[in-house]
Amino acid sequence: MYFASSLEQENKIRKFKTAFISETMPGAARLLKSRLEQIYAGLEVLDIGEAGEGNALPEEADFYITMLPTGRENVLGKEVVTVSPFLNEKDQMRINAALTRLKRSGSLESLCGRDSFFLWDKPVRKKGVLTRICDLMIEQGRLKEEEKNAVMKRESLVSTEISPFAALPHCLIDGESFFVFVLMKNPVPWGKANVKLVILGCFKRGDEKIKEVLERLFLMVSDEQWINKLAGSKCYEEFVTYLKEFDGGYLC
Repeated sequence: MYFASSLEQENKIRKFKTAFISETMPGAARLLKSRLEQIYAGLEVLDIGEAGEGNALPEEADFYITMLPTGRENVLGKEVVTVSPFLNEKDQMRINAALTRLKRSGSLESLCGRDSFFLWDKPVRKKGVLTRICDLMIEQGRLKEEEKNAVMKRESLVSTEISPFAALPHCLIDGESFFVFVLMKNPVPWGKANVKLVILGCFKRGDEKIKEVLERLFLMVSDEQWINKLAGSKCYEEFVTYLKEFDGGYLC
């Protein structure tokens, strides 16, 4: 709920412009424009352009929207997002992802070094997962015993699943912020979810960049298509490839 609310509030700030590709469905385009204005008060919808005629599109748009797949992932060097005129939940996730990519200040790949990725195939309970991750970070010198205790205490107060597929236990630390990614071959009961991916977030007090990173992680793990890709990774290289794909790819 917190992450969804945060995304909604961010999108109410006028920062970005979009334009439609194609005038072949003017009625549907008007409906979609109305829906966009209702949901994204911070998004300016420019004039409709002609599909296949890049010069007719407003170049000041930050990304483009189409209801008819163009077969192209970008036009004029900018992302093309395909949605339905009804702007359903999946459509909104695509637009949220496009907006988040526009705001990003770094890659998700950079968050996941080799010493921050683990693939576990043995069944383990929630407490065992947390204990093992924290102990590994203590061995690496990236976490202190009292910070591990803070992770455990926070989890005992509020379960940290952030989607039906992923959990994000976290704590504040004195050192630099970092993330740890753990893929579970056997899903772990976590609150009301059975998670496949556990992301430990250790945040430096006052780190202003964390909110933007958390938004992108939330968008990624909330989409079943992407979590299934990540969960199907057989090694670190494959996992990082999917992070790169999400960062620069498109939700179709």
